Amino acid sequence: MVSRRALQTRLFAAFMVVLAACAAALFAHVAIDLAGDVLLAHDTYDGVDHYSRGEVLAGGLGAAATALLRMVWRALEEARIGRSAPRPRFEEIFGRTPWPFVPAVAALALPTLMTMELADVLGTGGRVDDLTDLLGGSALLGSGITTIAALLVAVAARRIARFIFSSHDVLVAAIGRLVVLLTRLNVPMGRRIARSARRRAQRQRSILARRCGKRGPPAFAI
Repeated sequence: MVSRRALQTRLFAAFMVVLAACAAALFAHVAIDLAGDVLLAHDTYDGVDHYSRGEVLAGGLGAAATALLRMVWRALEEARIGRSAPRPRFEEIFGRTPWPFVPAVAALALPTLMTMELADVLGTGGRVDDLTDLLGGSALLGSGITTIAALLVAVAARRIARFIFSSHDVLVAAIGRLVVLLTRLNVPMGRRIARSARRRAQRQRSILARRCGKRGPPAFAI
C-alpha cells in the first residue's frame, strides 16, 4: 500500500511535469509561428487565432501561484508551531540527475503543443488535413523546436525547484521572525487600546456622576 507521503510526492512530481510541459508548449508554439514565417513557404499557424496561448498562460500562472501560496502557508504553519513538518526531499521528486524529469517534460510537450493548435483550428472553424498542420506545416521544424524548448524549460524548472527547496528553511525562519516581531508590536498596541478604553469609560462615569450629583431646585420654587 502506498503511503500518504509517497502519494503526495508522486502527485507533486506529476504536477511539475505537466506545468513544465505546458510552459514548453507555449514557448514552442510562439517560436514555431515566428520561425515558420521565415523558413516555410506555407505556415499553417498563419490565419489562425491562437486563443490557446492565453488560456495555457493563465492556467500555468494560476497553478504556479497556487503552489507558491501553499508553500508559504506551510511555512506559516511551521513557524507557528515552531518545528518543520516532514516533507519530501528534492531528489525524491526530481531524481538525482535531470534525466527522469527532462525526458518526461519533452515527451508531454509535443502532444500538448498539438492539442493547443487543434483547439485553435477548431475554434476558428478550420480543419486539419494531417498532423503536420498542428506543427506549423513541417513535422521536422515543429518537433525540433518543441524538443529544444522542452529541454530548456525542464532544466530551468528543475533549477528553480532546487532553489525553492533549498530556501524553504530560510523562508520558515524569516516568517517565524516576522510573526514574533508582529506579536511583540501587537502587545503594546493592545495595551494602549485597552488603557484608552478604560480612560473613556472613567471619563463618562465622571460626567454622569457630576450630572446626577447636582442638587434640585429650592423648595420655594416648586
